[in-house]
Amino acid sequence: MSKKVFKSQASSSKAVFGSSVAFGSVHFGRAPGSVLSYVYEPPDLGGISDPAVVVCFKNVQKRDSTTRTKALEELQIYVNTRSDSKDALEDSFLEAWARLFPRTSIDNARRVRQLVHTIHGLIIEVCGKRFVKHMPATVGAWLAGLQDGDRPVARSAQDAIKRVFSTEGKQQGVWKAFRDPILEYCSAAALNESPNTLSDNRTVSPDDAEAKYSRAIGGALLTIATLLEVLPVEDTEKRGDSYEELLHSEAVLGLASSEDAFLRKAIYRLITTAEAKVQNLLQLSIVGNHIIKALDTDQTGSMSDFLRCLISLSKAQPEVWTSLYTGSSKKSPHKRLCHFLRKGSQGGSGEVWSQIGILLELVPRSVLLPDTELHPEKDAQAQQRVHVLTALKEGATRKNEIRALQKDAWECYLKLAEMILNYQVEPSARSELIRSSVLPLLQQYINPETENIEWGIGGLASEYVVEKAITVAFSYDPRTIQDVVNKLSDTLIEELKTSLPEQSKDHSKSQDATSDKFKRWYTVRASMLHKGDIQLSEIFTKRVESEVVAATSVLVSRNGKPYSAAMVLERAATLVCGSQQAVNGMYKTGEFQQPVLDKLVRFAKEELPSLMGSLSSLYMLKILQTLESACPLEGTLTAAVQRLAAAEPSPSRDSALYYLTSLRPWPGQQQVQAILSQAVLADLKHALDGVEGKWSLIEATIRNSQSPDSVKEDILAKMTESLSISAETVPALDGFDGIAKDAGQAFARLLASPHAPDLLSKLLFLSQEGDEYTRSRASKLKDIVSSSLAKSSANEITSNPVLNIIKESIPNTHQEALSVESLVSQALDLLKGKPSDQVKDILSELLPEAKQWKDFLGLFLKKQIDDALVLTNPLGGAIHLLSYPYQASDLGPIGYDAQGCSALIRMALFVAKVFKDSDLWEKADSETLLRTYVNISIVAQLANDHLSLPPAQALFDIAVGIEESQTVDAVAEIQSFCADCLRVGAISTEPWLDAALFELYQATGTSQSISYYNARAYAAAASELRELQKGAQKIMSADAELSRMGKQPKLLSDITLLASASSSPALIKLLNELVADIAGRDLEGDLQISLQKIVMLNMVLQVEGMPLEELPKHRLVFFVQHVSAALHSSIDGNIKSELMKILATFLPLIQDIFGEFWENILNAIPQALGSEDSKLPLVHASLRLCSVLLKLVTSHANEDFQESWVDAKPRIAANLLSMLRAHADASDISNQPLKIVNSLLARQVSAFADTMQLELEDMYPIMASESTTLQRSAFEILHKAIPLAQEQVSLEAALSKNFVAKLPEELLSLMLEAPSADNYLDLHRESELPSPLARYLLSWKLVFDHWNNASYTLQSLYVSSLKDSQSLPLLLSFTFNVLIGSQDKHPFDPSRLPSWIGSYSPSPSVDPATESRHLLCHLYYLTLKHAPHLAKDWHTNACPRALKSRVESWTERHVSPLIIAAELATVSAWTPPEVTTAADSSASSKMEIKVSNRAREASASLPLDDTHISIRILLPPAYPLYPIALATGNRVGIDERKWTSFLNVSRIVMNFSSSSQGLGCVIDGIAAWRSNVLSALRGQSECAICYSVSKSTDQARAHLQITSTTGQRRIVYSTLAGDSELAANGEPDPVLSRLWDSCRTVADELLTALEKLRVKGDPNKWKSVRKALRSVRSKEKVEELEGRLSRLRDELNLHVTIHLREQLSKYRQEQSDGFRTLDKRMQILIEATVQGQDLVQTMHEEQIELLESTHWATLSKIEDEHAKTRQEIILEIRGSEKPRHQPPTTNPCWSVPFTRARTLAGRVSELEQIESQLFKDGYFSKTAITGLGGAGKTRIALEVAYRAREKYPDCSVFWLAASTLENVQQSYLKIARQLQIDGIEDQKTDIK
Repeated sequence: MSKKVFKSQASSSKAVFGSSVAFGSVHFGRAPGSVLSYVYEPPDLGGISDPAVVVCFKNVQKRDSTTRTKALEELQIYVNTRSDSKDALEDSFLEAWARLFPRTSIDNARRVRQLVHTIHGLIIEVCGKRFVKHMPATVGAWLAGLQDGDRPVARSAQDAIKRVFSTEGKQQGVWKAFRDPILEYCSAAALNESPNTLSDNRTVSPDDAEAKYSRAIGGALLTIATLLEVLPVEDTEKRGDSYEELLHSEAVLGLASSEDAFLRKAIYRLITTAEAKVQNLLQLSIVGNHIIKALDTDQTGSMSDFLRCLISLSKAQPEVWTSLYTGSSKKSPHKRLCHFLRKGSQGGSGEVWSQIGILLELVPRSVLLPDTELHPEKDAQAQQRVHVLTALKEGATRKNEIRALQKDAWECYLKLAEMILNYQVEPSARSELIRSSVLPLLQQYINPETENIEWGIGGLASEYVVEKAITVAFSYDPRTIQDVVNKLSDTLIEELKTSLPEQSKDHSKSQDATSDKFKRWYTVRASMLHKGDIQLSEIFTKRVESEVVAATSVLVSRNGKPYSAAMVLERAATLVCGSQQAVNGMYKTGEFQQPVLDKLVRFAKEELPSLMGSLSSLYMLKILQTLESACPLEGTLTAAVQRLAAAEPSPSRDSALYYLTSLRPWPGQQQVQAILSQAVLADLKHALDGVEGKWSLIEATIRNSQSPDSVKEDILAKMTESLSISAETVPALDGFDGIAKDAGQAFARLLASPHAPDLLSKLLFLSQEGDEYTRSRASKLKDIVSSSLAKSSANEITSNPVLNIIKESIPNTHQEALSVESLVSQALDLLKGKPSDQVKDILSELLPEAKQWKDFLGLFLKKQIDDALVLTNPLGGAIHLLSYPYQASDLGPIGYDAQGCSALIRMALFVAKVFKDSDLWEKADSETLLRTYVNISIVAQLANDHLSLPPAQALFDIAVGIEESQTVDAVAEIQSFCADCLRVGAISTEPWLDAALFELYQATGTSQSISYYNARAYAAAASELRELQKGAQKIMSADAELSRMGKQPKLLSDITLLASASSSPALIKLLNELVADIAGRDLEGDLQISLQKIVMLNMVLQVEGMPLEELPKHRLVFFVQHVSAALHSSIDGNIKSELMKILATFLPLIQDIFGEFWENILNAIPQALGSEDSKLPLVHASLRLCSVLLKLVTSHANEDFQESWVDAKPRIAANLLSMLRAHADASDISNQPLKIVNSLLARQVSAFADTMQLELEDMYPIMASESTTLQRSAFEILHKAIPLAQEQVSLEAALSKNFVAKLPEELLSLMLEAPSADNYLDLHRESELPSPLARYLLSWKLVFDHWNNASYTLQSLYVSSLKDSQSLPLLLSFTFNVLIGSQDKHPFDPSRLPSWIGSYSPSPSVDPATESRHLLCHLYYLTLKHAPHLAKDWHTNACPRALKSRVESWTERHVSPLIIAAELATVSAWTPPEVTTAADSSASSKMEIKVSNRAREASASLPLDDTHISIRILLPPAYPLYPIALATGNRVGIDERKWTSFLNVSRIVMNFSSSSQGLGCVIDGIAAWRSNVLSALRGQSECAICYSVSKSTDQARAHLQITSTTGQRRIVYSTLAGDSELAANGEPDPVLSRLWDSCRTVADELLTALEKLRVKGDPNKWKSVRKALRSVRSKEKVEELEGRLSRLRDELNLHVTIHLREQLSKYRQEQSDGFRTLDKRMQILIEATVQGQDLVQTMHEEQIELLESTHWATLSKIEDEHAKTRQEIILEIRGSEKPRHQPPTTNPCWSVPFTRARTLAGRVSELEQIESQLFKDGYFSKTAITGLGGAGKTRIALEVAYRAREKYPDCSVFWLAASTLENVQQSYLKIARQLQIDGIEDQKTDIK
């Protein structure tokens, strides 16, 4: 066998037990008691060849259930794999299995038992007859598995048996064939086994042992019972001895009282079966005693089997209860039976109580009712005679009894009571028994009382049980029941009279309770009356009259308030009138009904109307309705209804009216119905006003099929009208919902009203408008109404109300008009499932008529078309040819619906959507398609124009706030429909498309706008058809008309054909004719014909594939000369624009031709651009022509053109700039022509930027333009100019003391208010970034551009300016409202952006949503990079609390890693100078800087002998929102407190220093730490008390003489301050003095406390003990003093830190003042240089040479001064010991802080000249680069520096920043450090 099959968990070969194992008296080697005992001989596994199988068998015998389960599963797999061969399983395997199967089948683990039965069936199925010899040993356990208490196990055993023995006959054969082994197995188990033999109590818990015993023995007993049932009686009797032994065994019979339910069930079933099959083998005296004794046992789980067994024995031999019973008298059968009955059903099934009843009938009377109870003594109490009955009642009323079995329980009880009454012959005893044990059921039912709660009956069984009790009582003692009934009636009447008044808070509760009692009372009366027994009826009806009299009296006296009394009258009337016929059959004299009826009628006529409106109104109406069925009450109902309608509104009044409207038909005559109608309509008004509880009356009226139709129509009309009233809409919807839900079919019938279509129309509107709640409600109602209307008109298409609503609503444009989507949805539902012929009919009715198209198109086609649309339509200048004969009065008003759509758009959209969402193309007829396409194609062209340039009254109403995306979508829908029409028509066999195109062309014969739009529609169709297969065949050919066009043009018709024409010889001929005609025509003479020719020429030039290069050049030259001259004439601007369009095409063809026309054309361009009268077509043509000329000038153009271009270029540039400013004020959001012009203008401005005299201040207003195109143009210009200007600004800031650098006010004004985030959260539907948002964000980008190339000081000033503007918090708030938003919004992920957030460049390919978020992320990155303190301040103080944590996490994830990487890169790139650790030390080494990007930290270490001093700089994850932390790396030679102060100072420098405005703050902190450490290690001594530094030995000695005097405190303070003058004369700092005094006081107290703890004198044991005890008591005081000293130390450290910060600021100020006193000659020379730059701009070339020579001399002087200054510094500081530097290095130095420029176009000659001057003849010289700001001086210098490093690697290159005096000093200092000049770090050293 494969090892893969078996994966046993254990492979041990140990035996099941060892040689020393013993159990009781059974020792190893002896045969076990049975096959089930846990003491057994293990099977022989030696014959099994497969070791894996052996392991499995061994594991099956192990204790762990999991191991056994796994082993059985592997055995199952093994047997399954051997199922193909019957010999596959070895005999040893089968023998081992047969030995293990029985005891394994009773295992405690369910899964084990399931598997073992399944495997057993598999083995028998595989082996077949080979297993027969093992069947006797296993069949008993196998069949016993069928009786397993776990159903899954029993099912497994059943499945296994069915697998082997498939038929029932075969299964019966198994029982018969193996009856002896089965009986032997089961008997042995039942007689011999016990929990101790089946389980080892050493390893098995008692509970598990009992469970196993119960399972094994119970299964065995049930198997024997089944064997008795299966085998014939004679076969059973043959083995009678075995059965008798089993059935009479005390151990077996004792199981009848077992605590285990399964064992009890098994023995009960066995006894029951044996009694039925082999009664002669049973000794009933023995069996009966055990069963009778089991009455005391809890039978939960076995109740039904026990009762069946007991009933069987009682039937067979009742003496088991009497003579055969051998129990003691204390436990008599009677007592045991009573005890059993008290326990109730004990969880039994529904038949338990019926079984108990049967059992009680079988129990002998002497046992059921002993003589002592049947004949009691005279002083005996009655309760003693019903002991059994009381026990049964207690059992039936137990709390745990099933409520559903109460009826059976009480029925059993009454059955027992009847049996006892039969036994009882004494009348008084019977009466007492009935009164005490039967009639309490009636009394408690009618009048419940707490003390008699045990007689209460719940549920539906109560009436049945009460009737049964009355029947029993009446059968045995009618007089007693009469007394009880009279008493009950008196009690109820008294309760009625004494019910609580209305003023009581429990009035309703009291009335309801009384009403309930009378309801039950009259229900019982009615049931007794209908039984037909005269005497019984008389008993229950005798008191009705008394009750009526009492109720009438109470009702009248209390004005109808006690409605329980009215309910009594209503029940009495029902009883009298309802039973009149039947009672008349019994009472001929009418003794019962008539008196009661007379009293009721008198009350109705005299008293009832006056009581209407009271709480009893509803019952009054019911009384009237009931009495009118028996006798007429003329006028009473009318009076009552009138009184009711006039009563004040109340719940009782509403209930009464609801009752009346529910009656079918409505009661009374016309007058009563009119009153009810008024009441219903009045309630409807209240309901629509929102009053709660008023809809019930309306719903009842509609639900009533026999209510008046007029009332229903009035209700529907009013409710439909309310849907249009905003305040009543929701209540009306509520009402319709309730009616539709409750009324059902009645509501459907209501919709047959003429108001139903109006209702549907309003519901359709509401389903599209309003809030979500209203839309949802209206949509549901709409579906209900439309479905109902569709059913009612399914066979009438033309009269369908839905169709009529749609047809009328399509052109309807009032504010409540149905939306197009709703109409389309309804139309599709109407067309759905209809045959083709019906679809045609519906479409003919549904689609707009021809007259509607004509009328609504006329409203737009009669208007004048804006000339600017020339730029956006394919017919170009054809607009200039149109005439407009209509007046303004001819144009009607245009209406719009709530969505802003005109009627024309609604019609077109409806048709487009209906055809799009359906298959109507195949079903619609040709005429419908033709007419629809012609009109909608014209609408499509109109819509395009209205999108490009909306007129005053457009197709869409922008005033309602309709979004551009919605209009674009609508136009796209219409265009899509036109495209679908062309696609379908191109392949259709019907010629409707040909006819449509011909109709469009025919309509182009006039010069009116209708012809123009027909031409547009035709041209658009022709363009689409060329792209379609077979589509080109539909286009009309223009070849036949081309020969005519040049001589006899037909205006728009010819232009239409030219727009769809293709290149051909005829077209080329027409081109030549037109060129020649125009060239020879006087353009000023006949303007109209000239314009027509020119427009036609432009149309020909637009034809694709025209060979223009074949045109004769001389003709083109002549044409251009003629046209260029005409441009300066007085011809119309439209003609000029068309001519310039032609020139833009022809000029590239003659660019090599010389002539004056170039000058004319170039002069015409600025003239057109600068004229205020120029319209957009002319401006666009001029810009386009300018663009063409700009391309030509860069190529090899002729000299005439070049010279003319040079002259005209400044004027063109100036006019472009003027136009840019003029267009900045106009919005092009909805003006596509203007947007086209602005885009072209922006490109030209960028091209002419070098020529324009641009000032940055002039470009900022353009950033505020409404045109995003112009905004971006200005941004591009400023984005390039601002960084270039910062070098000049830095220089000016350095040279001027009073120079104040600020961010431009014009730029800051653009950011005063941040946009609202809610307006820009969804930009996906926008075509471009909205101009307000673009202005704001791009302005911020320009703000941060100021940091590029700015000096360090200038950057600080910019940060201050930005802080003063207070605009950054607005940006950050807006940023995170967009990027993060609310809690339920997912934050934006910058990783989805096309580029990283550290850079930004505008890209037209990026959608606005992505671009805006990219820009916001980039601006936040720049904020953290350049102004981290401001961002940190916003996050700390201004960021909303709910947003703060989200901002932090977002920053930590997306931005902080970039900032941290940049900061650490700055630290890593920093080259710190070499340092020494002591003044007398010759060893030196560089300070080491290490950076870890992953850990977000840097470390700095200074060498000290053979060790080092180091710190760690830890950047937080959300840096710079949170401060940098410092940690000690290694502290050597410095006191801890001083070290802490050093760290605090460095931390302050890094996080809070005003100089740390951006990247590099870590370097500043490291430098501060290094300076402090080196100062501490330079031989300075420190104070032992306050750790302050003394600079000399004398000062240190004086400091150590500190006492408590004020002068000494001043010395300490002045030493800390470093001020000797203060030490002599000044007063100490009051804060420091306070700290001094506090320290002195606490120190004295601490010393005193410690002194007391010291052992004085010779220490001995007892003194030490006493001091130890005293130290324990003083511990708290010492700790308190230590804490105070610690707090004072912290205050002192803080004071010193603040003092150091002030000293640092003072030092910086002094340093800055020193730099301002730099050599005046240097400043004068620099100023001269600046002035020389101004002269260079105005002087001639000769003056430039003179200025350069002067500049050379100036630079020479500067260099000499610098050299002199440097030499003085070196001489002054030489010899000084400075531990921060090492000996000079000979390696070349490189100190250039900027990266190399990627490109440097056009500067080759300058670079070569500079290099030749610098590196001349092997030595270096001085060279200066001069020029205007922004000319590229810095980039040239950088390129020279990088080239020098490449060519001369041994050469040192230094970059000297001269933007400020401070920068000059820092540059010199950095160079000195790189050169390792000694003494440079000394503060006394003058860096100059």
